[in-house]
Amino acid sequence: MNDFVTNDGFEICISCDKPTKVKRDAPVKGREFYIEGAGQMCKSCYDTIIEKLKVMHQKLNNEEI
Repeated sequence: MNDFVTNDGFEICISCDKPTKVKRDAPVKGREFYIEGAGQMCKSCYDTIIEKLKVMHQKLNNEEI
């Protein structure tokens, strides 16, 4: 096993290190809360990072005006 998989085959969140509900052998294309180039996240961490990205995007758009 690698560092991001539990003993029973579930992915571990790359942000908080908690097990996710995603099995290691699940196709990446159909996964929720997966970030290409980074890995699998739990819903909570994914929602947090997406919200931060939205705020950053908003700030950048406001600066261009």
